[in-house]
Amino acid sequence: MHIDLWFQRLRILAVISFAAAFTTVPFSSAQQASQGQADAAIKRSLQAMGGDAWTAYGAATTSVTETGSVLPTVQSTWNDDWTGPTVRSRRAIQLDGGSSVVDISGDGFHQLTTSTKSRPLPMEFDLTGLILTYPAAVLRVALSRPDCSFRVLDDTRSTPTDEVGDTEMTCKTPTSADGRVRILWRFSSDGLPSRARVFVANPLLATQRFKTIEYSGFQVVQSVTVPASAEVTDGAKRRHFTFSNQAFVASLPSSLFPH
Repeated sequence: MHIDLWFQRLRILAVISFAAAFTTVPFSSAQQASQGQADAAIKRSLQAMGGDAWTAYGAATTSVTETGSVLPTVQSTWNDDWTGPTVRSRRAIQLDGGSSVVDISGDGFHQLTTSTKSRPLPMEFDLTGLILTYPAAVLRVALSRPDCSFRVLDDTRSTPTDEVGDTEMTCKTPTSADGRVRILWRFSSDGLPSRARVFVANPLLATQRFKTIEYSGFQVVQSVTVPASAEVTDGAKRRHFTFSNQAFVASLPSSLFPH
């Protein structure tokens, strides 16, 4: 009797294990397929934006003109260096009367400096500062980070605003309330990015806020392809950015990013 019961239990366990094997394998295959699609989309996009030419550059400077329907036109110079563990960014913004303010971030700090004082600002995910101007640099850096992953969205969406076919980039970051940042990329038929959505979660309110970046033109500078302009929608605010005088170098001096 005891032997029969033992064999019955053994058969049940075998059936459960057999069924589990067949239910988990398709899920794993779907993940692998999504990852493979994402890898192909990113590789194609990087090739469209200059491919191996990017290996010569780890920093850049550009002049930026920012316009909108409500706020006045803003002129600024942006410096970015992505050679270190985190991206270092500097935004020198011209004000009326000839004065300026400087926004500097990187290496665990973020501060705004005027002619009279400096004050700390909330930390932000470091790669978001590059998305407007250098999407190829964002993708290259993210691919090198073990805490970033990619997948192509299918019918299983994280939020109602997600769209099937977008390539999701997820990175761990202490700057977000839920410990991660999500960026959804939409690539056009030629491989160039046409849109990026940056999500910021607030678990306490069970909400997600996102800003949308739409690239409205590209230009070739020093053998790499970069946006010539972009539209940014952040809630009710909509701003247009135009980029000019772009210059790429291997790195920028640390003196540009004092803290």
